[in-house]
Amino acid sequence: MTSARWLGLDGLRGVAAFVVVLRHTLNAIPLPQASLRALIESPAAVLLNAQGAVQLFFVLSGFVLASSLDGSRGRGPLARRVPAFFAKRILRIHVPYVAAVLLSWCVSFGFVASAAGPGLTPWIAQGTRVSLDFVELLPTLVFPGSARGLMPQGWTLAVELVYSLLLPAMFWLGRRSWPLLVAVSLALLFFAPPAFRGAYYAIDFSLGIALYLERERVARWLGRLGAAGTALVVVLGLALFTAPMWLGWSVWHPEQGLLVAGFRRREILLMGLGSALLVATAFGVPRVRDALSLPALAFLGRISFSLYLLHRLWIAFLAPHVDSGSRGLDALLLYAGVIALSLSTSAVFERLCDRPAIAAGRRAAAWISGSAPRPAPRPAR
Repeated sequence: MTSARWLGLDGLRGVAAFVVVLRHTLNAIPLPQASLRALIESPAAVLLNAQGAVQLFFVLSGFVLASSLDGSRGRGPLARRVPAFFAKRILRIHVPYVAAVLLSWCVSFGFVASAAGPGLTPWIAQGTRVSLDFVELLPTLVFPGSARGLMPQGWTLAVELVYSLLLPAMFWLGRRSWPLLVAVSLALLFFAPPAFRGAYYAIDFSLGIALYLERERVARWLGRLGAAGTALVVVLGLALFTAPMWLGWSVWHPEQGLLVAGFRRREILLMGLGSALLVATAFGVPRVRDALSLPALAFLGRISFSLYLLHRLWIAFLAPHVDSGSRGLDALLLYAGVIALSLSTSAVFERLCDRPAIAAGRRAAAWISGSAPRPAPRPAR
């Protein structure tokens, strides 16, 4: 994002990444079902809704990529601009993914393979047992995914890359009729078979595109609401964002020792709408935008992709060494260790991998489109 007006979106992206870290670390701590349900159905749900944070990423991507496509107009013929866009997105996503998988593979040799016991949930115990030889590792580098358990959160990168390839067509339809684009996405959400679950998330990218196309109108509308009105919009956005949790829709999975919500169609719709409202306030409400542009949140936004890629490997590395079944100091130590390692390594990874990948994408796009590369002061996921 290059405009100061969109700085709040970077901060929002950073908050979403941190929410994923908080929830995934909680998933490593065995808790009775009743205690876990009480926690995630409390106001803390805002900070523990990892699935909602993923959908927030998708809505943000729809907005950001629509901005990128719109800004590319006039930089050469469409036959060059679309391949240039693809090259930039593939390098942006795939290069850091490959680097993160290789790092996770190296760190996996330090995992403590142990059965689920008082200090580990089955979910994290499965992660500590991942052991791949190099031949098994190679196929996981071809396309983003879970890398055979090395990166369970990688399924979202596959969704992100597929929709990046679909974005030019979605943006073309949205420019002609964004209500039609949203209607098609809703049809996919409610009628696509479960075998094509990735189609459910078209609604998130479509809402992001619609917000970009109507950004001026949305900002004017929010401006007319006043402080109380915009506060109500934020509250409504957070309520929809966390609805599957506080409505008690979470389902207990004994084989993982987790309460899971957010994967059913109605849940995806509610969290997508909530995410869209939060994105709208992040660019359309000056006070919210300024709050999300604070240095700490700007830092989180800058390293958000790296943080998302790397945090899970540190949970799997540290959890067996900490009696995370304890409800006191040891659980806090696990959180402190995961957050410290994730933030520090993500800052290095962002500098050594993310930035070069973004720069390479800009150069490739400029070469394909036949234009000079433009600087991008703030990388976008």
